[in-house]
Parts: sequence; C-alpha cells; structure tokens
Amino acid sequence: MEMKTFEEFQQPFLAIPEPCAYFPAEISEEVRETVFRCLNRGEGISLILGETGLGKTLLLRVLAEQFQINDTVLIISHSRIKNEKSLLQQILFGLNQNFAGCEENELRLLFLDYLRRTVHERFILLIDESQYLPFSVFEEIRSLLDLSNGETSKIRVAFAGNLKFEERLAHPRFAALQQRIVSRSYLEPFTRKETVDYIETELQRAGDLFEKVHFSAEAKNSIHQVTGGVPRLINQLCDHVIYCSLKQMVPENLLNPNELELELSLKNNTESCCCSFIQKNRVVQALQLLDTVFIDQSEISNAWRTLQQLPQESSISLTNCSKMDCSSEISSSLTKDETFSVPNLTALDSVIEFGSLDLEEDENNIELHSEENYSRQESDLDALKSESEQSDSD
Repeated sequence: MEMKTFEEFQQPFLAIPEPCAYFPAEISEEVRETVFRCLNRGEGISLILGETGLGKTLLLRVLAEQFQINDTVLIISHSRIKNEKSLLQQILFGLNQNFAGCEENELRLLFLDYLRRTVHERFILLIDESQYLPFSVFEEIRSLLDLSNGETSKIRVAFAGNLKFEERLAHPRFAALQQRIVSRSYLEPFTRKETVDYIETELQRAGDLFEKVHFSAEAKNSIHQVTGGVPRLINQLCDHVIYCSLKQMVPENLLNPNELELELSLKNNTESCCCSFIQKNRVVQALQLLDTVFIDQSEISNAWRTLQQLPQESSISLTNCSKMDCSSEISSSLTKDETFSVPNLTALDSVIEFGSLDLEEDENNIELHSEENYSRQESDLDALKSESEQSDSD
C-alpha cells in the first residue's frame, strides 16, 4: 500500500489563523457583519475587542478576503510600529511602493500620491494588536481619515485589540479619536454547542482521512470545559490529542520508506518545523491504516495535562464548575452526581501567553522603581531637613 504524506491532505485544527478555518459562531458573525458594514459605508473607525485566543486576527483576515475583490486592503499584524515613520513605511511596503531613503514627510507624500493615483479605490486598513501602538501613531491615522474622494473617507480603518486597549482609549488625550469610533464589537468564547459543532466542522473540512476520527460526547464536553470555549486552546488540544492517540499505532515497517529515511536523518534535529513534519506524517499514515479512531474522555484529560504541563489531575464535579460559562449547559445534559477526571481548572488562571509575562514584569518593575524612587526622595528630604535644623541650632 502506497502511503501518502500530510502535504496531500488538509489539516484540521490549524495553529495559524486561516480564513478557510473560520467558524461562523453567533457572536463572531455579529462582529463580522457590524465591522463589514461600518467599513463598507465609511461610517468611521471600528473596534474588535476580545481576550487572547478568541479569533481577532482570523476575523481581520476574513474581512480582508471580503474587501480585497474590489478594494485595496492592508493588514498590519505586528506591534513593531513605534512612530509615524515606521507606520508609513509599513503601509508603503504593503502597497509595494519604493520608499528607500525617504524621510518621514517624504513617506507621507508618497502615500498621498498613491491615494491620488487610485482615487476610485477605497483603502481598507486593518490593524491587529492595537494595544501596543503609541499615541503618535493613532494621531497619524486620525489625520489620514480626513482624506476623502469627494463624498466619503478614502481610508477605512478597523482596530483589533484586547480589553486593555479599550481602557487605554478612555484616556482624555484620545478624545479626538474616540469621536470617530462608531462601533465596538466584543468577541466571546464558544458556547458548549458551538465547541461541539466546531470540532465536527473542522474534521469535515479536513475531509478524507480525518473523517475517521470521532470524539465521544463526553470528550467534547471535556474539551469545552478545560478550554473554556477559547478557539485557540481548542485547536491546540484537539491537534495534540489526535497526535497522542495515533503516534504509537504505526509500526516503522509500515511507514513510507522515504519518510522513514527522512525521520532517521532528522532524528537529532531539534528544529520545531522538522519535528512537526515528522509528527504530521505519522498521523496521516496512521489514519490510512485504520478504519476508525475513537477518542474518549480520558484521552482528553491526559492530553490537556500534558499540553499545559499540569502536575496532577483531580476529580471535579460538573455541577461545581460555576467558574466556566458552560457549567449549566453541561450539567443539564448529565446526571446530577456524575463526575469525571479532568485537570484542575484553577490551572487555567496560571496559563500565560508567550510574551505577556515579560510585559507584565516590565510594568511591575516600572511601578516598583517608581515607588522606590519616591521613598528614596522622601528619605533624602528628611535628611536635608535634619541637617538644616542642626545647622540652625548651631
């Protein structure tokens, strides 16, 4: 039997935000329709707000696909823009315009010239991770919004960011920008039903081999409970549990000889891309050898504990999971005293997104240094007063 590689199949539960994997959950669709309307009609600035992992970047890419048929669309999806010059450079780079050696004002003129030459096209600017942009960049964008084609604004803007971004916009210095904001849309985690539907939709989207994979009803409930309905965590958990369930099912003598040779040559290679290549091929080849793969609740529990590096698992009653939004929905479908073994849910609070720890530590250090400086200044003032009083008495 000739074994095919993973490149010949679509993969479910993608780690990157691809529009093909967009799931039209109720809240997500409401947000998409609202932002699309505001951008299409030129009503003003739209905000997409939500915590980490809820699909803000994916939603921006879906919107970009909708507009790019008739409009010029640019997504700025990183937080390395530190001033107006870097913003203009990023825009011109996305528009394939030559800006080598140009100063800030020249960059601005180049962009204005591009807009003049494309007077009948709308320019859609979608900015991700907006909470990291400095105030000067927001002011530059606000000034660009005044450009028009005679009737409506030439530039349409949508910002995506976390809830701290909204708090930041409440500062008085953002008052002028605030007046231009016409919609604030909030993304939320999937409900239990949406989590179940999403898992099935992803397996069907991948098609062929992955339709052999079946999650039990209890396994789907467990997935929603431990992930809280966060799409990114659902993807991570489902991808990991499929791999863990299949990695031992393919004897080496049944592997594609070419793939086995590749694995042996990469055995000591620690690059993640190589490890991922080997893992995906084992999954695909295992699925080609099996008729059905059934994943139960215990495998979900073990995979989540391994994925999050949790030290132990505990027996938790479904009726006591009030911390998660899904508790009432899950408990309604099971008996009152039914329990099952899942990782300790309190560990969810300790899961830190890559990069967030350093930022929080920096903020804490700034506050700490400020307090230390204040205390040091008070001590110096007290010492000066004591010396002055002593000199007066002498």
